[in-house]
Formats: sequence, structure tokens, C-alpha cells
Amino acid sequence: MAQFRPALSGIVRYGGVLTLVLGIFLWTGNFDALKSYHMLLGIIVVLALWLLAGVYAASGKANIGMVSAAIVLGLAQALLGMSQESILPATGHWIIQVVHLLLGLGVIGIGESISMAMKKARPAVN
Repeated sequence: MAQFRPALSGIVRYGGVLTLVLGIFLWTGNFDALKSYHMLLGIIVVLALWLLAGVYAASGKANIGMVSAAIVLGLAQALLGMSQESILPATGHWIIQVVHLLLGLGVIGIGESISMAMKKARPAVN
């Protein structure tokens, strides 16, 4: 199952960065047509993170804290992303946007940490 690590890691890494870029475009208020792409890509990134965490957990060499963090961060990001328009819709909405951005960075970061841990745990090939 570890053979899926590069693909899942790439989805989290590059998909996450693209999602962040789309989110920044949305933040300006001039690119509302990109919202559905941003949401779809965000869902794909969170699912890839969870799959990556699952593959890591199944390896038997997993750090349960990292796996748990991936699940919690992914869930928090997905829930906040889908409901953020109704939270502090007035002048305080920027706070929700910043939290959503920080969670997105956390999703990418924990995905990278899991990927690196899996790489290190892989047996050396002679």
C-alpha cells in the first residue's frame, strides 16, 4: 500500500497549494466563479490526506499522533470550509478566512510530515 504514498502526497502537496491560490483569488472578491473548483479541490485534498494517513496507519510503523492530527485537521478544514460563509458574515468574516487558510497550511504540513515519516520507515533497497 505504500506505493500510493507518492500519488497521495502529490495530491495533498500540489492540490493543496492550488487550493490555497484559488482561495486567495476568492478572498479578493473578484473571482467568485472559482468557488466550486476551490471547494472540489479542497475536498479532494482532504480525502487524499485521510487516505495517506490510512496508508501510514496500516504500515504498522505509524505515529498515532500524526495520524490523529491528519484526521482532525482534515475534518476541521472540511467543516469550516463548507460552513464558513455563515460564520461571522459581517466585518469579522476575515477571522474565519484566516483560520481556514491556517488550517489549509496545516493540512499540507501534516501531509508532508506523514509522507516523510513513511519515506524514512521504508526499508532500504540494496
